[in-house]
Amino acid sequence: MRSTPGFLGLIRLLALFTVLGFLVITVGPVVLGIVVAVLPFALVGFGIWLVFHTVRHGHEAVGARARDLGQALHEQAQRVVRTPARVCAGACNIARQTGYRVGRLVRAVVGILSPIVGGAVVGGFLGAAGGMHYHDMAVRIPAGMLIGALIGVAAGFLWRRAEPEAIVLERADKPAV
Repeated sequence: MRSTPGFLGLIRLLALFTVLGFLVITVGPVVLGIVVAVLPFALVGFGIWLVFHTVRHGHEAVGARARDLGQALHEQAQRVVRTPARVCAGACNIARQTGYRVGRLVRAVVGILSPIVGGAVVGGFLGAAGGMHYHDMAVRIPAGMLIGALIGVAAGFLWRRAEPEAIVLERADKPAV
């Protein structure tokens, strides 16, 4: 059963389609132009080589040489395809790791900033209440916000969740040491 992708999954897919479309539109005509320009010369050269090699060495040697040439071209084509695939996989891995680290940083910052902002808001309200009673709101509101923010800083650092410990399960057939 497949689950539908979330919002970030859709954004990631949209980015992938955008990059692929850009590459096809910008690189495709260049590659196609090079292939169209080079292929006729390569085919004519192969035909001349085939005739020359057949006359000089016989058709058995030509078959073995053509088979070796085909295998070499196949290996080179695999390398040409495999290298960009590895580069794309590496880029995706780097993007995934960067997203994970940015997410951890954002969670840490929000985890510290939310108690600070909450403390400042509550302190400001308490300062406003005290300022209305004693008629010195200009002093009590900023002081209450500062004190609330400092309490929020302390709460943010004290209530931060520790990283969960990794649970390692031993195999049942291994004796415990």
